[in-house]
Amino acid sequence: MKLFACGSNVQGQLGTGGLDDSAILLPVPVPLLLSDIVSLSCGANHTLGLTRGGQLIGCGRGVTTFGQIQLLTNNDSAGPVEKTSRIEQVVCGFETSLVRFEEGSVWRLKLDTAFNGSEPQYKATVTRLNVPQHSVKVLAACAKRFAAIMSNDNENTSVYIWDDTSIPTFKITDPSSLSSPPNFNLFDRNESIIVAVAIGLFHSLVLTKSGSIFSIGSHKRNKFAQLGFISPPTTVYSNETITTRVLLPTPQTDLVVSIQSGWSHCAAMLKSGTCVMWGRQDLAQIPNTTNLTAASAPASKCILPTVIPLLKNARKLTLGPESAIAILSTGRIVSWGWNEHGNCGVGHIQNVQLDSDNSCRMKISSGIVDDVVPSHVFCGYGHAFVLFDTGEEIEEIGTGTSFLECFGSGNTHESQVLALMRSITASDYRLKINPTNSSFSITVKHLTCNDLTTKIIRSRDANNPSEGPHNFPECLSCNPDAATIAECNYPGGEAVRGPSTGIPPHLRALTAADCALPPVNKYTKTWIDAQSRPIVIVTPCRHVFDMRQLSDCELIALWQAVAQAVSDLGGEMIQIVLNAGVFRNIAHMHVKIYFEKEVFFDSMKRMGMEMVGKELKELRQLMKLPDHRS
Repeated sequence: MKLFACGSNVQGQLGTGGLDDSAILLPVPVPLLLSDIVSLSCGANHTLGLTRGGQLIGCGRGVTTFGQIQLLTNNDSAGPVEKTSRIEQVVCGFETSLVRFEEGSVWRLKLDTAFNGSEPQYKATVTRLNVPQHSVKVLAACAKRFAAIMSNDNENTSVYIWDDTSIPTFKITDPSSLSSPPNFNLFDRNESIIVAVAIGLFHSLVLTKSGSIFSIGSHKRNKFAQLGFISPPTTVYSNETITTRVLLPTPQTDLVVSIQSGWSHCAAMLKSGTCVMWGRQDLAQIPNTTNLTAASAPASKCILPTVIPLLKNARKLTLGPESAIAILSTGRIVSWGWNEHGNCGVGHIQNVQLDSDNSCRMKISSGIVDDVVPSHVFCGYGHAFVLFDTGEEIEEIGTGTSFLECFGSGNTHESQVLALMRSITASDYRLKINPTNSSFSITVKHLTCNDLTTKIIRSRDANNPSEGPHNFPECLSCNPDAATIAECNYPGGEAVRGPSTGIPPHLRALTAADCALPPVNKYTKTWIDAQSRPIVIVTPCRHVFDMRQLSDCELIALWQAVAQAVSDLGGEMIQIVLNAGVFRNIAHMHVKIYFEKEVFFDSMKRMGMEMVGKELKELRQLMKLPDHRS
């Protein structure tokens, strides 16, 4: 693992081992005592991070290298929760930060600098927020504002928004105590399951399970159209808070899968790989487009929700207060926007436009990380980080004696399964579960730079990982009745792959619904392979890209459904594979279970799926793919 940083380092927030009055204009290596950092969050003059083991680390405010932070409660020197509890998330505001522990508690964190001899180190005084135990699932922060997604019966049904400033938006009575913020129940039942929250200076965004974005804020403070629309400047508005659906210039069937917010600019990534941005634009936060609109002041420009072609299929996107960084599908890192402190890492301090040339490419010295691709990018208030995962290409993460015993429903291993799958923090990987005579092993293959130019053979009809998943007209799992096998499972469809005489109508009519097996639980769906291979596929009901987007309940249910599928077909499989990130050739995350041909096709006959299997085989032969059955 290698970490690079650029931008302001006046308080040591880059962790490079010193203080710098001048900006660091190009990314420099950051020395790491801990080699398993999985996330970072940046405040004004400090940076906090988490290790794979849930330890809190930090630098800044005079602490010049990353080190573990000792947590102290207000009244004693003991840890804030049981020593066995690990931190699952940390978010930095301008000066205040929050940490969320795995058992559900949330704590406000006040950093103090202490000295061990001559070396400055952090100590942190923490104060517990008065929120229901086990209910907080996601935190977000921006400047002096915070948000939390709350869960009820394993479904995220409300969001808390609060601040410790004088701005009258969801303000708590005593900001210093950070007691329970007001509960803001947002939507009717069809829109009430919240999967993500993002927060800006004067607005908030929530993403629902249905793929809709809602903005929360006031007309009066909508100067930069961060709410997704223009407030006419001639109208006098109050500070009354409104909730509005953000209308995107994309098909309604192309659902939003993630949201981001800076201080006044916003972004959404859609399941097709499309990126949409809107909000403040005068500091180059958003590329120039024809939708540029003058707001209340000539120098303050804003933009309505607009597709950004240069970010199509971006592997990572993160927004800083007035800037942004993205990892493109090629592995190239681009950064743009406000650059006063050199935080864009392009060698100067002028604002940077996102364009197709190399002017916005973050410049990291060649030869240092040539063999790997960046895995994460992090934006701060005037500094930024890029993390490269240089670990072993193939890593064994677990073993066991009985797959069904460990992963099946009704067992006592749910916490171990959850911890194992949560330990995978990379974006692009292939997970394999391989059985032996009396045990099984779990391995993870990570992506390297060679994989971006060399085809990885996942199966005989796998695509190039540099391209990521194919863009099919319908999702097989989300819209099974509309997703025809010929057009939504074979790249190019009938026009490219089909015979010149056309596909017979009964084969053209085959849809994903014809491949469905009885569901195991309410969180998953189970299918036979649409290409007539001896494979059973399990998908989450929600359209997600990898396991990190699943709740704990959904993640456990996914692997229990996999185990049930193995059990239903006799208890033995050849291999289980989960492809994530650019290893996918289907966007919707799915787990493939490979079986012996005789076992599989005998089971299909027993389940009444023999005729469907024969038709899928016939279609496969017409679509110019090899026959896996013969």
